[in-house]
Amino acid sequence: MKLEDLMSRPPLTAQPTDDVALALQIMAWGGVRHLPVVVDGNVVGVANDEDLLRNLGRNPKVAEVMVAPAPVARPGDDVSEAVRILTETHAGCVPVVEGESLIGVVTLTDVLRGR
Repeated sequence: MKLEDLMSRPPLTAQPTDDVALALQIMAWGGVRHLPVVVDGNVVGVANDEDLLRNLGRNPKVAEVMVAPAPVARPGDDVSEAVRILTETHAGCVPVVEGESLIGVVTLTDVLRGR
């Protein structure tokens, strides 16, 4: 199975200059636990709920707590590539890019459900 068959699109995102509280609010609105962090449509990192919640008290910018560089995959990659990335990183999701642009996101839940 290819990632384009599993990915959620369009993904919710955060910017590096957003504060942690805003990123958590975006997650709550969308019912998600991970956010690709983008600048001009390009993925620069990934923010996950655990890291954001751990830093909510001091409410820094997302750039200070995101996983960077962002592990990315391509829509035509096999699901095994997402599994490899998810097991090797603390990112919690795999942003899917076409060229340099973010087009979707795949999580462990997506992989397990096989949508």
